[in-house]
Amino acid sequence: MSRIKVRHPGGNEYSFFSSEEFSQAVHRGRISAEWEIFHARRSRWLPVAVHPVFQAGRLPRDERPLAFSDRISGLAGLSPAQG
Repeated sequence: MSRIKVRHPGGNEYSFFSSEEFSQAVHRGRISAEWEIFHARRSRWLPVAVHPVFQAGRLPRDERPLAFSDRISGLAGLSPAQG
């Protein structure tokens, strides 16, 4: 996965090396809706509020979608369906 590049309203740019790292920063309130995120395919800056990781990180913990690893680990104790 490529880095996630964000820009503070004051113009400083920061990079995150994973969506998990970016999500943690959003959840902790270090990234607000005033920030921008670089869209590599379009080669332009967009409002960070449109990014799905930002949107999910702003939800209360019990309303957030489960990460793929959490969904898989939740299946560990289940038995295969009997057909």
